[in-house]
Amino acid sequence: MKEQSTGGAESPAGPRALGTPPATSRTSNGNRLVGILALAAVAAAVAIAAQSWAAGGLLANLLRGDLGASAKVNLLRAGFLEFGLLAPLVYVAFRTVEVVVAPIPGTLLYAPG
Repeated sequence: MKEQSTGGAESPAGPRALGTPPATSRTSNGNRLVGILALAAVAAAVAIAAQSWAAGGLLANLLRGDLGASAKVNLLRAGFLEFGLLAPLVYVAFRTVEVVVAPIPGTLLYAPG
């Protein structure tokens, strides 16, 4: 037998009650906003890293091949101390990013803490 259509909009799970909005409208807008915010955060991180590299800042010094490990740790410690009272919060933020972004070597950030 052939099933009859109810004439209303149906979701894959079955017919919707009258007057209820489709479930995807709010979800797709939220996902889009999260994607835009994530892309903006990545773009900001890349811009900050590029600026640090170009200005000979902390990133450029950490990636120098002529410095030993102890000199790099001292540079990293001095970089965090430049933030003054906010240094512990900045350190925790860097550690959090290091955990989320796998290519960053974690052992470098354990040393100054």
